[in-house]
Amino acid sequence: MAYSPKPRKAKSRRKQQQLTQDLISDLSDCLLIHILSFLDARDAVRTCILSKRWINLWKTLSTIVILDYPNFDDRKYERFVYQILSLRDNSTDIHTLQLHPTFMKKRSHTLVSRILKYVFSHNVQRLLLDFQTLKPNCFSFSCSTLKSLKLTCGDFVFGVNTEFPNSLHFPALATLSLSYFTFTSNHDGCAEPFSTFNMLNTLIINQCVVLNEKNLCISNTRLENLSITMHRDNYPRTLFKIELCAPNLHTFSYIGNHISKLVCSKSIFSSIKQLLINVRCFDMYVGYSPIICNWLDEISNIESLTLDTYTLEVLSCFPDFLKLEPPSLLNLKSLKIETYRLSDVSEFDRTVDFLLQNSPLAKVEIILVGAFFISHDMLNLNNL
Repeated sequence: MAYSPKPRKAKSRRKQQQLTQDLISDLSDCLLIHILSFLDARDAVRTCILSKRWINLWKTLSTIVILDYPNFDDRKYERFVYQILSLRDNSTDIHTLQLHPTFMKKRSHTLVSRILKYVFSHNVQRLLLDFQTLKPNCFSFSCSTLKSLKLTCGDFVFGVNTEFPNSLHFPALATLSLSYFTFTSNHDGCAEPFSTFNMLNTLIINQCVVLNEKNLCISNTRLENLSITMHRDNYPRTLFKIELCAPNLHTFSYIGNHISKLVCSKSIFSSIKQLLINVRCFDMYVGYSPIICNWLDEISNIESLTLDTYTLEVLSCFPDFLKLEPPSLLNLKSLKIETYRLSDVSEFDRTVDFLLQNSPLAKVEIILVGAFFISHDMLNLNNL
C-alpha cells in the first residue's frame, strides 16, 4: 500500500495568517495617532479606509498639517479645511497647526480668521501660517496657550508685505518668527511691535520692513535669542536703525545685504555671548566696514563669533583696515568662519589675525557650508 502524506492545509493557513497579520493595527491608539501626526491632513484622513480600527483615529489628532494642494482650487481648498475642522473630535485640544495654502489669494483672510478662531478655542500651542496676503484683522484674537508662532505673509519677489498688527495678545508666547511684514511706528517715530510679549524668548525677523524708514525697537526683558535677516535689493525701506532693549539677550544673528546701526546700552551689548554676522554688501565696502568694526568694538564680551568669507571680504577691502585699533575680544573662545570653498579662507588670514590680536583664548574653526567643521589645529590656513 502506497504512503500518502497528510494534508498540510491547516499548517499552510496558519503560516499565511502569520505573514498577513496587521502588526501596525495591533499598536495602541496613542502610538497610531503619533504615527499619523507625521502625515499631512489629507493623507491622515485617507487612513480611515484601512479598517474599522482606523475610521476615527485621525479625528483625535492634536497635530494638523494642511499643505498646499495644487489640484484644489480656492473653493475646494476652503471646503476641505472646514470639513477637517468640523469632523474632528472637539474634545481633543490642538497642539500644532501648520497651514500652507500659498496659492490662495481671494478669500484667504476669511479662511484664516475662521481657522484661528477655532484653534484658539482648542488651546493651540504651536501655530505655523504661510500666506501671500492677509488683513491685519485676521489676528484680532487672543490666546493664552499659544507658545510658538511662525507667520509668513508676503512675497519676496514681488515685495508684498502685510502690516503687522500691534494688538496681538499672546501672554504665553515664547517663540516668534515673522517673514515679510511691515512694522508701523508709534507716535515717537519708532516701531516697537514686541514689547507686549512678556514671555518671548526667541525672535526671528526675516525680510521685514519698517514704514517710512523709522527705527525698529526690539524691547523685551526675557528675550535671549535674536535673528535678523535683511536684504536691501528688494526692500529699500530696510535701511533703518535697530534699537535693542533686551537685557538678557544671549545670541544675536544678523544676515543681509547691508548692516544696520545698533543702538543700545553697554549692559545689553555685554550680555551677548554668541554673535553671527553674515553680510554681502559688496557695493558698500567703505560704508559698512566701519559699522561691522563698531559692532565688534561694542559687543566685546562675546565668547563665540561666526563670520563668513563674504563678511571678511567686506572688512579686508576697507582702506587701511589693518591700521585700525583691533577689537578687544578678550573673552572670545571660538571664531567660526563659514565658507563654500576651503581655498577662499587663506585670502583672509591677515584679517583673521587682526581680529584675534586681543583674543588669547580663541580657536578658529572653518565651517564648510553643507559639510563639517575643521579646527584650526587640524588645518593650516596658510597652506590652503
